[in-house]
Amino acid sequence: MQEKVERLERTLLATNRSLKKFKKKSKDDLQKHREEMQEVMKKLLSNEKEKKDPILLVTILPSILQTSHISVPGIENICKISLASPDKLWVSDGEEELLQVDFKGHLRQRSVIQYSISHTITGNGNLLFTCGENVKKFKSDGTITTLITSTENVECIHSSRINGDILVGIYCTIPHTETSIGKVIRYDKKGKKLLDIEQDNNGQQLFQVPYDITENKNGDIWTSDKCMAVVVDKSGDHRFNYTGLPSQSSFRPQRICTDVLGYVLVCDNFSSSIHLLSKEGRLLSILLPKQYNMRPPFALCVDDKHNLYLGEYESNIITVFKYLEVTEQ
Repeated sequence: MQEKVERLERTLLATNRSLKKFKKKSKDDLQKHREEMQEVMKKLLSNEKEKKDPILLVTILPSILQTSHISVPGIENICKISLASPDKLWVSDGEEELLQVDFKGHLRQRSVIQYSISHTITGNGNLLFTCGENVKKFKSDGTITTLITSTENVECIHSSRINGDILVGIYCTIPHTETSIGKVIRYDKKGKKLLDIEQDNNGQQLFQVPYDITENKNGDIWTSDKCMAVVVDKSGDHRFNYTGLPSQSSFRPQRICTDVLGYVLVCDNFSSSIHLLSKEGRLLSILLPKQYNMRPPFALCVDDKHNLYLGEYESNIITVFKYLEVTEQ
């Protein structure tokens, strides 16, 4: 019995020594690991300090530079232009032709759609277009499905580059009057209604005839209306209106778009010019000087390289301009 007790005591003693060694080793390993991690973090922080975002120098060209033109086959009017990819455009004539062309004017796809006056490209490359009271989807495989059905004619649409929501402008004329009432509706990408935008905080009607609609990078929604561009934030709260130059006797905004820097471009059919605005609505430049001798601009879009694609009234020509120069410093 005594031997068993002594053997057990020796075993316990040996175990305690092993545990002490293990604990010391584990402690040393843990400390070493902490020191290694601290070194890694120091290097990461040091690299982040050394890495600086490039400073972009943005120059608005004093005179926009015409770079090329695209002849769209088979149509006589260009009503709406959307950038389908870096080298393709969707173009509609506002009557029945919906065409996809490349930058050489070669026809890639064609669909006959009655009275499709507005269209937009979704984040995954599908085309959404208006068709009377409906918004339809033209998939890349050529199939067409109805995404949204409205109670009024859909005048304009825009697919958000921020979250894929769909902005829809509609209007109706009050019976026995010449007064129109419009509104903007926000849907999710599946066509579920999320928000009606119709009045400001004082109960005043925001829109008469929403002709075109776009969304800026800060979430603001810009809508060209009868004689102004109406700007609301992403929640639908009214921010301000842009009414053109104070010296202008009239302002008739038509197509409207924004670029990757947050600038806003508005077609003014009254003066046959393009107004380039800041996101706060400050006029930066009047594009399209008279020396180009173009018909009133009717459709426009921009790409991420600051090229402006401009369609003319009663013409099948899209003229391409460079309006900004951006360099890294």
